[in-house]
Amino acid sequence: PLEWRVGCKNCTDPLVSYAMGTMDCDAQEFFVDANIFSLGSATSLSLENSLGLPPTVVSTTGVHAVGPFPAGQSVVVTAQNPDNLLCYAPSAPIINEPCAIADCGPTYYDYCYSDGEYRQWAFQSDNTQEIGIRFLQGAMGLGDDLNLYNSLDIFSVTPVNIGWGGLANQLFTSGAPSDDQALVMELIADNAMSCMDEDPLYGTSQAWQWVVACYDGCTQPQASFVSNCLTSTSFEV
Repeated sequence: PLEWRVGCKNCTDPLVSYAMGTMDCDAQEFFVDANIFSLGSATSLSLENSLGLPPTVVSTTGVHAVGPFPAGQSVVVTAQNPDNLLCYAPSAPIINEPCAIADCGPTYYDYCYSDGEYRQWAFQSDNTQEIGIRFLQGAMGLGDDLNLYNSLDIFSVTPVNIGWGGLANQLFTSGAPSDDQALVMELIADNAMSCMDEDPLYGTSQAWQWVVACYDGCTQPQASFVSNCLTSTSFEV
């Protein structure tokens, strides 16, 4: 549903710039620094956020830390005049640099993403072995993308892109040319057909389940499969 307010803008917008603040990868969280140059016509500002955390109320100019926010989730921070919703200063979407979970696993993850979501996951080996991600189930909605980067520096490598379709049995491993033994998953979802939100035409996409573990270069098994009808309502593989 749409929601809006109509009123007289008898106030002055605050003047604010935003930047990435402190990152705490041990706690898997980060802060956003709001540098307030002017409160506008307000005596205080409510620093609100798109992730639903309680707002931070400030009454002075200068840099104010907002958060903490979960690592890997993008957030929009808005400096809001509490007396008039027509005067505000929003940030662009802000997300921390990839904050890796160092774990040799195997560790299982389940996730159901929503419309319009942007999120990152980073995994890194806790020893010198490569790290691997294998999807056990899941699907991408129409118009959504999953990018996988073979490095914590996602701007230094070309990602593997997966669009609409199934994810089951997709396997991704780290290795050359990167030497940090890390993988980054990046979700970019549009505003239709996701796991969390049903689309009136296409329904929902399947929830994800994946496992992360160190990869020792094992040899994949080899097999072929055929199906055989048993009855009119059953078959075997």
